Amino acid sequence: MPARFRDGYIVILWWKARLVPSVLAPSLAAFFVVTAATYQWSAAFPSLTGGNGTVRFLTFVPLIVVSPLHHCLTQRLEAAELLSLRPVRRHDAALVVTTVALCAVAGLAIGTLAGDDAARAVGRNVAFLTGLMLTVNALLPKAAAGVPVAWVLIALFLGRDAFHRPYFWSVLEHRAASPLALAEAMLCFACGLAVHLRRRPRTT
Repeated sequence: MPARFRDGYIVILWWKARLVPSVLAPSLAAFFVVTAATYQWSAAFPSLTGGNGTVRFLTFVPLIVVSPLHHCLTQRLEAAELLSLRPVRRHDAALVVTTVALCAVAGLAIGTLAGDDAARAVGRNVAFLTGLMLTVNALLPKAAAGVPVAWVLIALFLGRDAFHRPYFWSVLEHRAASPLALAEAMLCFACGLAVHLRRRPRTT
């Protein structure tokens, strides 16, 4: 088989093995639709640090993408040639970066058109939670799927002080223009990506 056809065949195998058409693509579509449809939604939420605060529904929206992305990246690869002939981890990294970039662009576009700060920040939050998931997946794979969900809940219950100002570590509730939250998200994402690139993909 000519090299270019073999390479294309391997990419197709990887694409299907990672469930991109059946899982990740629909999740991205759902993310775009939900972000556009619910950016105005908010609700009162109790805080363990005192009183009730207003929580934007968009705080939860990154989970629509991050959880399916974890599922896709942890699928076993059926064909051994994927490991021997092509750098699977680089394909995975490209998939992760593309997914986060699409979410960031969608959030910025929706936020700019609607004049909504939380929508502009949703891409940053996807990057942060994805980095967190990738890092934990390398250390404690069984816990990785639940960590983004746990972080969202921790940020909601414990992420604000008595004056309802977000703590520096919570990231999710900070304004889109916050340099600190952006730096934390990018650092976490870069760390997770680096750790994932060093991991060996699962095989049968």
